[in-house]
Amino acid sequence: MAGEPGTENTGTAGRSVRNIVHTSAGGAGARITLSNLYGRTPLGITHASIALAAAHNSSAAAPGTMRRLTFGGATSVTIPAGQQTLSDAVRLQVPSGADLLVTTYSPPRRGRSPTTRTHGRSPISPPATTPRTRPARRTANAPRSGGT
Repeated sequence: MAGEPGTENTGTAGRSVRNIVHTSAGGAGARITLSNLYGRTPLGITHASIALAAAHNSSAAAPGTMRRLTFGGATSVTIPAGQQTLSDAVRLQVPSGADLLVTTYSPPRRGRSPTTRTHGRSPISPPATTPRTRPARRTANAPRSGGT
């Protein structure tokens, strides 16, 4: 599967990536797993958010549903190569079968070419903010499938 146009050589570092995630179950809260299982270098995420999509397959957020994600209370996280991390839970009414929007931002790497890459087609844009980074906690018994 081809990556987002313009990211073939430089990846998505320095850009926001929004993924549309279709849910099968609903609930009163949500948390996400961010994965760097196949990465060779640490992956810095300085912003992550979750929201309900305004409509099926829409990358627009429904009004009033955007939530900033944290990781152990920090607004950013560094995920070591070969690992993944779980966000803190956020309160969000998620209907069964809803589309969720998960948006992440990875800053550009200094002195090197960015290596963050996306597979598939995700809308991308410049970042809004760049908060402080916190090391990831390794999650026990976390699924080893892909993730965002």
